[in-house]
Amino acid sequence: MSSRKCDYIAENIIKRHLLVKFKKLEESFWITNISNKIVSLRDLNLSIPPMKSMNLLDSRHHSLTKEQIATSITSGSLFAKQKMVVVRKIPPIGIVSNEILLQADSVLLTKKRSAVETKRVIYEELDITDDEFAKSNADFAELDHSGKYK
Repeated sequence: MSSRKCDYIAENIIKRHLLVKFKKLEESFWITNISNKIVSLRDLNLSIPPMKSMNLLDSRHHSLTKEQIATSITSGSLFAKQKMVVVRKIPPIGIVSNEILLQADSVLLTKKRSAVETKRVIYEELDITDDEFAKSNADFAELDHSGKYK
């Protein structure tokens, strides 16, 4: 790599590190639906699917204020549905993806595509050129045109 490219990469890494290090942590208010039903929080205009968590102060998905959430906790739908919706003190751990990690020496990589094994068979009697085929069948073609061969 050239020295310019190395310097550019190093600068970008440092900038990203500083942004992550000094980035102001966003405020969060996490709730979790612990029931098997969809819970509707009408005063907040939200529906929470079963067994899901939501950050109510996430500005990308919701436009709720702290006052709206506080009134919902004291006398609104969060107060009424305390048995189904729980306020979390810490955010949930990241989403667990269903991935299968493969190893280079695993059995899955050595499997064949099909359980049926196909063989390529070469028949020598069919291995003739077009000219040879035409010569061997020329007399049959003449008989067919004359109408004697049926």
